[in-house]
Amino acid sequence: MATIEFSEDNAVDTVIPIFRLKPEQTHDNMLEKIISHYGNWDEAEEFIISANLRSLDHTYGASIAHFKKGTHIPTAVQLPHALEESSDIEIIEVEVIPGVSKTGEAPKLCKGDILHMGLLSTEPESQQNLVDTLQKTLIQQIQSAEGLESITVHRSRDGNKVIVIGLWTDAASAQAAAVSPGWQQADEFLGPLVKSKEFKIFEVVLVR
Repeated sequence: MATIEFSEDNAVDTVIPIFRLKPEQTHDNMLEKIISHYGNWDEAEEFIISANLRSLDHTYGASIAHFKKGTHIPTAVQLPHALEESSDIEIIEVEVIPGVSKTGEAPKLCKGDILHMGLLSTEPESQQNLVDTLQKTLIQQIQSAEGLESITVHRSRDGNKVIVIGLWTDAASAQAAAVSPGWQQADEFLGPLVKSKEFKIFEVVLVR
């Protein structure tokens, strides 16, 4: 079975494209088409592996793609015009932050896995402060949550994002943690450092 691994030694370069369906396009057929086209990195130079994700509410898709360290990473994948008009796309180059994540062994994503992705937008000068605050609040609050297998924290290389990815045994556990008092309390501490935030629960639909 194909798996994609998050390693704290950052031995690979990682890209996370996020695509948000426009309200009139939130149906499975369009999302599947975008996932199929946009997650296709196979022809890219030094591509290793990617996991394609679909949010449980069918409004978001994403791809976590690994490339050999130091090689050219594509900044766009050409989409047919009809698909491009149906979603807003953002590409984020990230690295795992060592020492912040709760991993045990490096987590591996397989088809069918459930994960949450929290996208926190910040100012570059606040990124490290946001990471430090995350470690003291959210990570401590949820690291013993029932059903949580691992959590990794990633920072974007442009300084504008911090991404928290949690791997869960099931969707119900992820949803319960997101509304827990500990999670809500952590959100209050993070508030002044965060310009905007998005939270989605995803299923891995393809690893290749």
